[in-house]
Amino acid sequence: MTLDEIRTELERDMALDQAALDLESLKIPQLHSKYLNFLMDERLVQRKAGADYSVLLRAQWEHSTGEM
Repeated sequence: MTLDEIRTELERDMALDQAALDLESLKIPQLHSKYLNFLMDERLVQRKAGADYSVLLRAQWEHSTGEM
Protein backbone atom coordinates (compact mmCIF):
# COMPACT_ATOMS: atom_id res chain seq x y z
CA MET A 1 0.00 0.00 0.00
CA THR A 2 1.42 3.36 -0.96
CA LEU A 3 1.58 6.43 1.22
CA ASP A 4 -1.01 8.20 -0.94
CA GLU A 5 -3.44 5.32 -0.50
CA ILE A 6 -2.96 5.43 3.27
CA ARG A 7 -3.55 9.18 3.27
CA THR A 8 -6.75 8.68 1.28
CA GLU A 9 -7.92 6.05 3.77
CA LEU A 10 -7.07 8.40 6.63
CA GLU A 11 -9.07 11.26 5.13
CA ARG A 12 -12.06 8.95 4.73
CA ASP A 13 -11.73 7.56 8.26
CA MET A 14 -11.33 10.98 9.87
CA ALA A 15 -14.74 12.18 8.73
CA LEU A 16 -16.92 12.52 11.83
CA ASP A 17 -20.68 12.55 12.12
CA GLN A 18 -21.18 15.31 14.68
CA ALA A 19 -24.73 14.12 15.42
CA ALA A 20 -23.62 10.59 16.36
CA LEU A 21 -20.45 11.05 18.37
CA ASP A 22 -21.30 8.06 20.53
CA LEU A 23 -21.20 5.78 17.48
CA GLU A 24 -18.07 7.47 16.19
CA SER A 25 -16.28 6.77 19.49
CA LEU A 26 -17.05 3.07 19.08
CA LYS A 27 -15.05 3.06 15.83
CA ILE A 28 -11.82 4.14 17.56
CA PRO A 29 -10.58 0.62 18.48
CA GLN A 30 -11.27 -0.63 14.94
CA LEU A 31 -9.40 2.29 13.39
CA HIS A 32 -6.51 1.84 15.81
CA SER A 33 -6.27 -1.80 14.83
CA LYS A 34 -6.40 -0.96 11.13
CA TYR A 35 -3.55 1.54 11.26
CA LEU A 36 -1.52 -0.59 13.67
CA ASN A 37 -1.69 -3.40 11.09
CA PHE A 38 -0.44 -0.99 8.43
CA LEU A 39 2.47 -0.07 10.70
CA MET A 40 3.35 -3.68 11.51
CA ASP A 41 3.27 -4.66 7.83
CA GLU A 42 5.62 -1.83 6.91
CA ARG A 43 7.99 -2.71 9.77
CA LEU A 44 8.17 -6.28 8.50
CA VAL A 45 9.02 -5.02 5.03
CA GLN A 46 11.69 -2.76 6.51
CA ARG A 47 13.24 -5.58 8.56
CA LYS A 48 13.31 -7.89 5.55
CA ALA A 49 15.00 -5.20 3.46
CA GLY A 50 17.57 -4.70 6.24
CA ALA A 51 18.27 -8.43 6.47
CA ASP A 52 18.60 -8.72 2.67
CA TYR A 53 21.01 -5.78 2.70
CA SER A 54 23.12 -7.43 5.42
CA VAL A 55 23.36 -10.67 3.42
CA LEU A 56 24.35 -8.76 0.29
CA LEU A 57 26.92 -6.70 2.17
CA ARG A 58 28.45 -9.85 3.68
CA ALA A 59 28.64 -11.52 0.25
CA GLN A 60 30.32 -8.46 -1.25
CA TRP A 61 32.79 -8.30 1.63
CA GLU A 62 33.67 -11.99 1.25
CA HIS A 63 34.11 -11.55 -2.50
CA SER A 64 36.36 -8.51 -2.14
CA THR A 65 38.55 -10.13 0.53
CA GLY A 66 38.89 -13.37 -1.43
CA GLU A 67 37.12 -15.55 1.14
CA MET A 68 34.31 -16.53 -1.18
